[in-house]
Amino acid sequence: MEPPVQVRFRLTAEVILEGTLEVGAQEVRFFRYLKVIGMTVLPLVLITSLFSFKAFITVLPFGIMALFFILVGPLQVFLLKRQIPKMKILNEEICWTFSPTGTEQVTNESKSQETWKLYHKAVRTKKGFLIYPQEKVAYWIPFAAFNSAAEIEAVDALIADQIKTYRRT
Repeated sequence: MEPPVQVRFRLTAEVILEGTLEVGAQEVRFFRYLKVIGMTVLPLVLITSLFSFKAFITVLPFGIMALFFILVGPLQVFLLKRQIPKMKILNEEICWTFSPTGTEQVTNESKSQETWKLYHKAVRTKKGFLIYPQEKVAYWIPFAAFNSAAEIEAVDALIADQIKTYRRT
């Protein structure tokens, strides 16, 4: 039996932002293409304006929509950065323990233990693990919190073995 792996990190604004963006990248796949659509449509609108003013006015709503598509990602990040300082969990230290029986999360305020059966799915991203206790709610465990690559691989193997729906991206 593998010894438990303990991961300790502080929920800084950067960690919260990174985790939220990772969840968004995994869950809201449609938004990935909005910028591409906007970058494609906007030049077409501008080219149309070269032909006639009437044609430009006709396609102007598409130009406004394209501009929105381009700006939706940065707007979401901006709004999220404004909300993070208001979060009660900001700068809270959390300690995760991964073992063959389940996980344990300990903070200054709480302690909880879950068996692996609680988790709906998990995703290994380039920057950390997303573990979903519900369909649209995820816990973020950044790789930067681990002491070594061996610990990351041990947790990876444990998650792959225990959670039915596990994906590596």
